[in-house]
Amino acid sequence: MTDVVVLLALERWGGAELSMLAIARGLKDAGNDVTLAVCGKGRHLAPEAASDLTVEDLGAEGSLSAILPLSRMLRARRPDIVLSALRYTNIAAILAAKLSSCGVRVIVTEHTPPGFPAGSTGIRLLTRFFYPLAHAVVAVSRGIAKGLRGNVRVIYNPVTREIPRQVAPPHAWLGSGAPPVIMAIGRLSVEKDFATLLRAVAALSMPLRLVILGEGKERPALEALIRRLGIADRVLLPGFVNNATDWLAHAKLFVSSSRFEGFGNAIVEAMQARVPVIATDCPVGPREILDNGRFGQLVPAGDAEALAAAIAQALDNPPDVEKPYARAQDFSAWRCIRAYRALIDELPTLPSLRQRICRRLCSIMLHENWMTGVVDAPIEQSLTWTSCPGVRWLGSRSRKRYLADPFAWPGRPDVILCEEYDFATRKGSLRQLTMKEEAIALEEKLPMPLPGHLSFPFLFAHEGEVYCLPESGEAGCLAILRWENGVFVPFSTPLGAVAAADSVLFVRQGCFWIGYTDTALGTSDNLNLCFAASLAGPWRLHPENPVRRGAHCSRNGGTPFHVDGTLYRPAQDCSRTYGGAVRIMRVTECTPERYREEEANLIAPEHGGLNPHGFHTLSVYGDKCLVDGKRMCFSLTRVLEKLWRRFKRR
Repeated sequence: MTDVVVLLALERWGGAELSMLAIARGLKDAGNDVTLAVCGKGRHLAPEAASDLTVEDLGAEGSLSAILPLSRMLRARRPDIVLSALRYTNIAAILAAKLSSCGVRVIVTEHTPPGFPAGSTGIRLLTRFFYPLAHAVVAVSRGIAKGLRGNVRVIYNPVTREIPRQVAPPHAWLGSGAPPVIMAIGRLSVEKDFATLLRAVAALSMPLRLVILGEGKERPALEALIRRLGIADRVLLPGFVNNATDWLAHAKLFVSSSRFEGFGNAIVEAMQARVPVIATDCPVGPREILDNGRFGQLVPAGDAEALAAAIAQALDNPPDVEKPYARAQDFSAWRCIRAYRALIDELPTLPSLRQRICRRLCSIMLHENWMTGVVDAPIEQSLTWTSCPGVRWLGSRSRKRYLADPFAWPGRPDVILCEEYDFATRKGSLRQLTMKEEAIALEEKLPMPLPGHLSFPFLFAHEGEVYCLPESGEAGCLAILRWENGVFVPFSTPLGAVAAADSVLFVRQGCFWIGYTDTALGTSDNLNLCFAASLAGPWRLHPENPVRRGAHCSRNGGTPFHVDGTLYRPAQDCSRTYGGAVRIMRVTECTPERYREEEANLIAPEHGGLNPHGFHTLSVYGDKCLVDGKRMCFSLTRVLEKLWRRFKRR
C-alpha cells in the first residue's frame, strides 16, 4: 500500500475536480492510504462531497498560497506520492515537495490543451519550466501530451457516473410524450461556448427542448441571450445537479459545444448512457474520444449553423448507440485506477543533484553505529510518543561493532537477544545479553543453524516453547527455529528461496501470520504476508502480496501488539534514511483475502541524545520497551576501508 496525498484547489466542483475525487476514491479502494488536501475558496465543499476520504484543509485561499502549508504537511506526514491537477495547483505541488525535502514523488495531471486558454502565455511558460521537475506528468488525452515536457504519460479520466437507472424523470420535460430533449453538461463558462448551442437551437423550427446542467459565471449572460433569442420556453438551466445520469437517461441527444476540451468527461458519460453524441471538433479531447467521428458526429467549433444541421439530422435519424457504448468502456474507472497504480509502482524516488552528492559523500565519510536501550514505559504508550523518550542505553559505543535489533526472551526478563554487527567482517550474528541491575552482566554469541548474515531475532512463545524468526536472507529462506536443549534448531521453513528481511509473527483469527520484506523486490519498500493454521504449516502466500508498498512504513520495526483488541504493527520509516524512524500502523483488516492498515503514529529518534539519527526497532520487554538508536559517526579507518573496497570493485 502507498501513502498518497491528493491536492485539490477547489472553487467549485468541475470536471477536473470530480475526476480527481474519483481517482482518490479509486486509489483508496485499491488499498492505499489517501488524504485529500484542499485549498481554495470552495474548500469548505470538500468534507461533505468527500465524506469517505480523509480531508485536510490547508487553510489557503488559492493554490500558490498553499505552498508553505502543503510543504509543512508533507514534511510531517512523509507520504509516498503527491497527486495534483490543474496548472497552478501542479506548480504548487512541485514547489511544496521541493521545499519539504522529504523525498515525496510528485505526479501532476494536465487537463488543458496546449495553447489554451488564450492569454495564458505566462502560466504556459511556468509549466514548461516546472513540469519536468515532477516525477511524472499525466495528460488526460494524447492531444494534451503532445505539448508537454517531462516524464509524460497518458491516462484518460475515469467515467465516474453509473449507468442511468430506470427511474422516474427528474423533470416534467423528460416525461413520455414531451418534445425531444437535448442535453448539455458543463460549467457555465466561456470555453464551453453554450452561446453557440443556444443560437443553434434558436435556428431550428422543429419541436425540441434544451437542458444545460451546470453552474458558473456565465449564467447572467446566457440567460440574457436566451431572452434575446426568444427561446425561454425551450431552454432550462437547472444548475448543478447530483443526479445527472437520471437526466441523461431521458435525453434524446447530447451536445458538447466547447471551444476546447482537454478530455470531455460528459461526452463519455453520454456514450455510457447510450445517448447519441454531437461534439464540436475543438482541441483536443472530443476527436480522440469519438475516434475521428466513428462514435459520434463532429462539427466545427463556433459554427451555430453546422451544429443546428447536425442536431436536426440526429433527431430525424437517430444514430447507433451500441458501438459508442462499447467505446465508453475504454474510459472506465477501473482502467484509470489500474493505470495510476502501475505508474505509482514504477516511479522511482528521484533525489535532487544536491541530495545525491550529499548522500554519496555521507556514505563515504560516515558510517552507522547503533546501540540498544530500554525505555521505562509499556509498548502501548508508544501510540502517544512523538519521539523516543528517556532511553537508557546499554553498554558503550564501540569502534569495532554495534548492537541493534533487540528482542526480549519470552518468560526470561533478564535475557535479550540482538544483532551484533562486526565492522571488519561486515556480517551480523546473534548475541545473547544477560541483564543484571539494568546493565549488561554477560554477553554470549549464540550459535545458529543458519549460514551467513543474521539479524532481527524476533522471538515468540507458543504452547510453552520458545521460537525465533531471524533475518536470514543470505541463507535463502524464511525459517522458524525452536529452542531445544540450550540451542536453536530448525522447526519449519514457511518459505524457501525467499530472501526475507525483518520477519515478525502474530496470531489473528485463529491463524499464524508472518510479515516480511522480500529483498528481491526492494530492501525497505514492501511488506508481504504468509499465513497458516499451524506453525508447522502448510504456509500460504497472501494473494495481495506485497500488501504494502513504500519505504515509509513497509519493513517491520518490532513486536506487533494489541490495544483494546486492535492490532498495531511497528514499521520502519526508511523514506529518508535506513531506519530513520518508526511508524505505528493500525491493522484494520487482516483476512486470507484482504489486508488493510493505516498510520496511527510516527515516532522520531530521540532529540539531542546519544543516537539522534535513527531508530528502527521497538519491542516488548515486560512492562518496558526495547529500542535501538543510530548515530552517524566518522572514522578514518572506515573511510579508508570503503575507498579500498570501491577501488577493488573497479
